[in-house]
Amino acid sequence: MTRFPATRVVVADAARARIFRLSAANKPLEEIADLANPEARLKDADLDRDRPGQTFSSQGRGGGHPMRPGRTAEEKSTELFARDIASSLREALIAGEFERLVVAAPPGFLGDLRKHLDEQVLQIVVESLSLDLTRETPGAIKKRLTLPSAL
Repeated sequence: MTRFPATRVVVADAARARIFRLSAANKPLEEIADLANPEARLKDADLDRDRPGQTFSSQGRGGGHPMRPGRTAEEKSTELFARDIASSLREALIAGEFERLVVAAPPGFLGDLRKHLDEQVLQIVVESLSLDLTRETPGAIKKRLTLPSAL
């Protein structure tokens, strides 16, 4: 009989990440963490109250015009959240807590998360779903997975 590899299932969006453990194909998902990024729900004006800086012409005449920041505060918050999730996955992998990974997130956040995953973590991703399942029950999430019973 083949041993079922310890599996982590991450279901996330820009505001929430739920992390589950799957220890056997016939066992239910066990939720081990529920992380929140409350800043993702705020409007940009609530996150970034500073006014943009000003730039002036090289001649030094006339008034300046506002500089447009490269990214919004919401985008920065989302990136930091994706980085935090990726970092916790890396630490858990190094600690030997799992051997394979399933990730489910809306397309935009899935890209952000994958961008920050360590190479070792990326190598053990066995399934990637472009879906927002953060509000689903563990049973409904497990039904979406197409994992073989063992690798």
